[in-house]
Amino acid sequence: MRSLFVFPALDRSEVLRRLEVANVRMDLPIGVSEPHRSVLVWAELVEELPAGDFTSDDIVELERVGGFRPVWGVQIAISGLFEDWRQRDLRTLTTWLLSEGGCATSIELDEFKTAEEWREHWAD
Repeated sequence: MRSLFVFPALDRSEVLRRLEVANVRMDLPIGVSEPHRSVLVWAELVEELPAGDFTSDDIVELERVGGFRPVWGVQIAISGLFEDWRQRDLRTLTTWLLSEGGCATSIELDEFKTAEEWREHWAD
């Protein structure tokens, strides 16, 4: 899993601060790299929900699992250039963004999980 949609219970400014602290690039679209440079971690804000792949049923489930109705989120991703063991960086960032509550999903799993549920999933 190399991409997650995260809906944290943090305010937007704190999420942006944490992404900056983690040196996450936000100035390029997910998956785009500058020539001769490998960008390894990206993030993009999901400005409005429902957006993209999120239906009204998804929003209801997101609200049930996360405990609130988010109006925005953030997609974080790691490059295919990352060694598999570096996926822990994505996992650490996800649980940090969810430390005050909220939930996240991935395209692969297609279900919303809290930070604790992600920790359990990754431990398996």
